[in-house]
Amino acid sequence: MNNKNKQRVIWHAIPLAVTAGIFIAATPAIAAFDNNGCQSIINQALQTMQDKCRDISRNSACYGNDQLSTQFVDGPTVPQFSLLGDVIAINQIKSLSTSPLNQQNNTWGVALLKVQANLPDTMPGQNVTFLVYGNTTVQNTSGDMRTFYFSSGLGSPNCTEIPQEGIVVKSPDHMQVNFTANGVQIQIASTVLLHAEANKTLDVTLIEGHATVSTTVGSATLLPGQMVSVPMGGVTGIEANGAPGNPVNIDPNTTVKMASLITAAQPVDTSASPTAVPVLSGLPDPSNTNIGPQVPDKGDDSDGPKGPRKGPGPGKGPGPGKGPGKGPGKGPGPGDGPGK
Repeated sequence: MNNKNKQRVIWHAIPLAVTAGIFIAATPAIAAFDNNGCQSIINQALQTMQDKCRDISRNSACYGNDQLSTQFVDGPTVPQFSLLGDVIAINQIKSLSTSPLNQQNNTWGVALLKVQANLPDTMPGQNVTFLVYGNTTVQNTSGDMRTFYFSSGLGSPNCTEIPQEGIVVKSPDHMQVNFTANGVQIQIASTVLLHAEANKTLDVTLIEGHATVSTTVGSATLLPGQMVSVPMGGVTGIEANGAPGNPVNIDPNTTVKMASLITAAQPVDTSASPTAVPVLSGLPDPSNTNIGPQVPDKGDDSDGPKGPRKGPGPGKGPGPGKGPGKGPGKGPGPGDGPGK
């Protein structure tokens, strides 16, 4: 069998395995590819997330694995979001950062979000899954994660087996859903991996199903096993700055690194009642497409501890880079707030 046919077989097999729930049926749920080093830390982190975040309801976020750093929307009380399994409403989150892999402390930040997106209210049991992991920061600009900005780290040079840091997004039962990331409109009925680096590119990799990636100046349609890149720029470095490029085939070996993430993003069938969380009123209007990323604050930086903070304020989140600054954006376009 030649290499082209081998790739075709591999990519046809992956959707079948994911759809059939082969990984989820296994015990334990996360398959260990390597019992030593970085992979074992990742496997344990994802297993912990599945154990602690099994029953969260729509429009909720769960603290899946240490460490997370969270900036909350101003409210009458500060949410509890510092322990494994803590659950809060998504509209209480202004920004969320997951920490890079730390071999010394055996930590790798993971957060699980269940989002309604554009799914109808008549289907409360169906949600879009966002699995945020590694050195990744998300700005929840619309309040409901239908519009957000994010950036990802480069990964660990000492851990070549870890997956590319970012966000896995999975639609339920291949339903078509839409969301906007970094000013890029993304339509999926599938599973995708998102990765973005400031002033470089936002990369969308299609694992299975189908996806369309669009900006104001162009669009691209992906086939399973393909990736498309959109140039990033603007004041914050994480705003769409051109048309999507031509889709390219990724190395099929990449799926080996991503298999545990795909498994963790699968819905878990459970008879337990969903964990109820309070929902804040007064959200930003999700129909406002002129919501921009928050601009890094150039002054008043200080070191803050990893884990949740009590309300907005300056400090460093997990991993390298500057932590959140102060204040929401002012009207259309970028405002003042967290940056990398």
